[in-house]
Amino acid sequence: MIRLATRADVDDIVLGYDALFDYEEVHGCFSNWRRGVYPLRSDVEAALAAGTLYVLREEGALCASAILNRVQPAEYAAAAWRIPAGGDEALVVHTLCVPPAQSHRGAARKMLRFAAELARRTGCRALRLDTWLNNRPAAMLYASEGFRAIGVTEALDRGHGEDPWPMLLFERDPWDGLPLSQFDSAPAAVINPADTVSPVPGCPRTVVACFAHNLIAGAVERYGAQFVFDSECANGPVPLYRVEIDGETIGLTMVAVGAPLAVGQFDELFAAGVERILAFGTCGVLDGSIGDCAVIVPDRAVRDEGTSFHYAPPSAEIAANVGTLDLLTGFFAEQGVPLTVGKTWTTDAFYRETRARAGRRREEGCVCVDQECSAFAALAQFRQKQIAQFFYAADNLDAEAWDARSLDNAEALDAKERLVGQALRLGARWERRAREAERANALLERIAADFRGVLGDGLVGFYVHGSLAFGCFRWDAGDLDFLAVVNRPLAFDERRALIRVLLDRTPEAPPKGIEMSVVTEAAMRDFRHPSPFELHFSPAHLGAIRAGLDAYCRDAAGVDPDLAAHLAAARTCSRAIIGDPARDAFLPVPEAAVLDSIRYDVLDESADPLYAALNLCRALAYLAEGRMLSKCGGAVWALRHLPEADRPAVRQALAGYLSGAEVDTEALAALCQRLRRHFRDAAD
Repeated sequence: MIRLATRADVDDIVLGYDALFDYEEVHGCFSNWRRGVYPLRSDVEAALAAGTLYVLREEGALCASAILNRVQPAEYAAAAWRIPAGGDEALVVHTLCVPPAQSHRGAARKMLRFAAELARRTGCRALRLDTWLNNRPAAMLYASEGFRAIGVTEALDRGHGEDPWPMLLFERDPWDGLPLSQFDSAPAAVINPADTVSPVPGCPRTVVACFAHNLIAGAVERYGAQFVFDSECANGPVPLYRVEIDGETIGLTMVAVGAPLAVGQFDELFAAGVERILAFGTCGVLDGSIGDCAVIVPDRAVRDEGTSFHYAPPSAEIAANVGTLDLLTGFFAEQGVPLTVGKTWTTDAFYRETRARAGRRREEGCVCVDQECSAFAALAQFRQKQIAQFFYAADNLDAEAWDARSLDNAEALDAKERLVGQALRLGARWERRAREAERANALLERIAADFRGVLGDGLVGFYVHGSLAFGCFRWDAGDLDFLAVVNRPLAFDERRALIRVLLDRTPEAPPKGIEMSVVTEAAMRDFRHPSPFELHFSPAHLGAIRAGLDAYCRDAAGVDPDLAAHLAAARTCSRAIIGDPARDAFLPVPEAAVLDSIRYDVLDESADPLYAALNLCRALAYLAEGRMLSKCGGAVWALRHLPEADRPAVRQALAGYLSGAEVDTEALAALCQRLRRHFRDAAD
């Protein structure tokens, strides 16, 4: 079995190195490794900490070890690789070691095949490694496993002394040349949606799409939908309707079953003027505990279909509901609808869902199986549009015999029609929230341009985080959160000019205002807690600013314990208006610093009970799972994990946050007291 190494494996790995050194001292050196130079225990410890150290054990014995990561040695930069794979697009095999007692049993071959599978699973375009030029046994093994010798280069510094030594570079296509692995990112194809569909005047920007024709027909009649236009295909026209829901105008249409036709239909809707699509329909369950017609929201999808590979680079999985997960889960949680969030298996061969394949997907964490989700996710990514999707559970594949349950469109019709109504209300909310988000993002684009005008090239990053990035922003209840990153300390005049920008822009902001921090690149590279900052601005600072702008700017820099949580949240979910993605620009924030930052915030008993309750929920989620969630995501987590007695108050806080519903502040204050006790107990 090949698995990630644990602390218990370290001694055996180092003993394996020593055994190889002993063997090569007697029989001759093939590895060109040197005892006490490379590899060392420190190399093993570093890989263990990075989560890139793997071991093969059989019957308790260590058979092989290797470091598998995306770190390409400096020597690789000038090589004539056949597969374009820069940065982190190649998986590299380092320090593959088989103890001599385990040699000639296929251990190295198993590790190389595992590396190829890992490369596919993580979306790498190439698998690379190197060996000493005279290591003929290794070279023959690599060639037999599909690696191609690329050329010879000299190692710059591997700890073998001052003289360079020749190493042979190898490369393998982990996808074995499959046509589906040959993704072309060119935006234009021979035939494009715009060649067959023209923009439609008055086309709804938000469309709800359902796979069941009878549900669409019933909704058209029940909600008085009006015809907009037909999407044409060889199977016949598919009408798009306009419907008024909760004061918003949205679209309603039927979507074809199966990824190729469904994606083509959505591509044409985007060409017609649609900006976002909410799709829903049935799925099969791989977990029999999920009830019939229960709601499932996918957060990842296994790509076991073909269409997605034409819209996104190859990978085994793809993130689903990017930017819309909180919208979906928050809505259903607020409505009191039980839901499951998890991975789906997207396949286009429903008559080939064998027991073995279903079992394997279940082991990989899939809770259901569908036919379109991974392709929708790839389409959204490629076209830079939003596609949200949820399922209602139908047939059960987690039983001795297949159970169709409510797979037939006519079964459980009342439950399905209720879901249609909920989907339409969700679509109306999405249209309203998207309009508010567009207004907020446009303001932030203007502020970023203003900051650039003040700082010039000194501004190297501008990151929007918080509810706007997570997708649960409300104009009348949210603030605008951003981090600005500079490459040098701010001068007094720059601080003053930035504050003037924010004061001038505040009348354009939502009622809760703007909250931002300016930090330096150096502070991001050399993290300290509390974190230093160059400038803060928020509604809480307005009094001091208006009392004396110059005095405020002179004393503006300092340290802030809150910044650790803001930086961790930005690495989890943010939008970069300027600069590299936050996950690449910011180093990971130590867990102890995040926890201290969270503690500083959630134990403040003067905070508003509604926001305090939601912050406590996400703080508890971080303690339990190490994940940074939004307020909405924290509430959804709490509704699955907190005691039943606490859940009505959590749902009430969520409804107040998402839709402005009235809340019982005394009940929320009592909830906060219980959650603070829980947090203290869990954190200590």
